[in-house]
Parts: sequence; C-alpha cells; structure tokens
Amino acid sequence: ESVYPVLPQMGAGVKKVGARDLSRSVSLLFATVDEATAALDAIRVKELVFNQRIGGALRVSEIRGRSDRTLEVRIRGRVLGALWRALAPTVDKPPADAMVRGKLGTNGGTGTIFIKTDEEAFELFQVRLGTKRQDGSYPVDVVPVLESLANIGVDAATAGSITKEVEQGEATT
Repeated sequence: ESVYPVLPQMGAGVKKVGARDLSRSVSLLFATVDEATAALDAIRVKELVFNQRIGGALRVSEIRGRSDRTLEVRIRGRVLGALWRALAPTVDKPPADAMVRGKLGTNGGTGTIFIKTDEEAFELFQVRLGTKRQDGSYPVDVVPVLESLANIGVDAATAGSITKEVEQGEATT
C-alpha cells in the first residue's frame, strides 16, 4: 500500500522509489530539497506505517526517516575514495626515498586527502566541484599538491596519471 496519502502533497515530488530489501528499507528520491525536507518532517512527526502483503499475511512496519548526504558530498566522497585506493599502496609500503611516512586521511567537507604523521598532516590532493550542469552532474577538478606527493615518493607524472584517471572515472559515473 502507498504511504503517499499520509504525506499530503508530497507524493507528486517523488521522482524515484528504490528498495534494497523491502522489509528493511525504502528510498524516496524527491525532485527538490524543499519537498524532501517537508516529507522528512512529516515522517518524523507522524506515526507512519508501511503495510506489505507477503503471501496471505499482512506485515506492518514503522516508517522512520532520515536525510541522506547531498549529491555534492557523495561525489566528493567517491573521488576521495578513488584517490585513497590509488595512494594506499605507496603509503602502506613507501619507497626508500620517501621523506614523509604516515597514514592516509580525508576531510570530506574540504575535499582533501592527506597523509598524517605523528607531528603534522600534509595535503596530497584537493577535490573541487564546479558549478552544477543542466543535466544535474558536476564537473570534478582533482588538484595534486606536488610537493607533498613528492615527499611520499609520488612523482609529478604519477600524480598526473592519478588525477586524470580519477577525473575520468568520475566523469563516467
């Protein structure tokens, strides 16, 4: 059964409904932030249930709502993850000439990946999103910090290859 009548005027804003496992979760993708916020507020205030028929039995589940990360944060996270995968082998087993050894870290808010030693952190890449395109996508600009990368044993050519690979990978998703 549909929950849309319980969420007045919000069903019209739903662009997509997805579910990984209907007994566990249902995702609603709204056309605008305002519609999503209004629906989330309604879900939090009212006691809503989701009725599902399984065979002859009726299963009633409580609907709980939470907001998800924005598209921008998701894109930045994917790019930072790709950078992490590209840098991890070098950071885990640094070359003999590496002057800085430490652990990788990220800051999703600022879009940076860095290496942290006991004393300080060195930024390795910056991830910048451009202005949203008409199709809803965002151009991604991955900026290497060459001095810091050189200190962990990554030369400019390798940094350029990583940058190109990550930017192209994001462009295809």
